Amino acid sequence: MDIMKYIRAIPEWNDLIKLPAKVAELEQRVAALEEQDTSFDTCPSCKKKTFKLISSKPDPMMAEMGVVERLYRCSYCSFEESVKHTP
Repeated sequence: MDIMKYIRAIPEWNDLIKLPAKVAELEQRVAALEEQDTSFDTCPSCKKKTFKLISSKPDPMMAEMGVVERLYRCSYCSFEESVKHTP
């Protein structure tokens, strides 16, 4: 008696058989969406989108002219960079 013949006749069972492939496909799609995250900049060191603004303060020497010093840090490789912005 071939029990698998009867099990495969159950529609829900066929859906269960397809689950591992579907999970793998969804994992790939989520990873692709995470790569498109625009809330972070690209790290100049490791090139991952994990570079974010840590602090922003007036520049000690040029604050009167509106210059702001911003500190960025990569959460992946810990690279830090200080950038001066003018209005």
